[in-house]
Amino acid sequence: MAPDTEPHRDAVEMPATTLVLNDRFIESIGEERLGDYVTTLVNLAAQAKGGSTVEVTRQLSDILAAHGYPIPPIEAERLAEQLIRANGRDISITRGDGTVLHGPHHTIGDFDPPVVGSADPEDPDRPLYS
Repeated sequence: MAPDTEPHRDAVEMPATTLVLNDRFIESIGEERLGDYVTTLVNLAAQAKGGSTVEVTRQLSDILAAHGYPIPPIEAERLAEQLIRANGRDISITRGDGTVLHGPHHTIGDFDPPVVGSADPEDPDRPLYS
């Protein structure tokens, strides 16, 4: 691929924040309620822009408890900080195995072009240290 047509890592839009839900938590709320939980987090992330940690933590705790997802205060505070860090941009939510539940999700392959090696010592693309 010509250098001017290769995607550059700056051209790939990254999610503001990626939240990873572990299997134990997913089991505790149940697969049937997982979509509702994800939607709740996405909506809260959109509303958290510019909020204080105390304010967003309180709002997060209240909303999650009302939906039947009570979480310990320290977890609510850490989650609120992540939602605030998103600054109103879309978030990505995945399972622990990498399955995307919401939003964009990227791997290192999205940023680094594939490397094709050469056994020819005279190849101009061969690194100098080889």
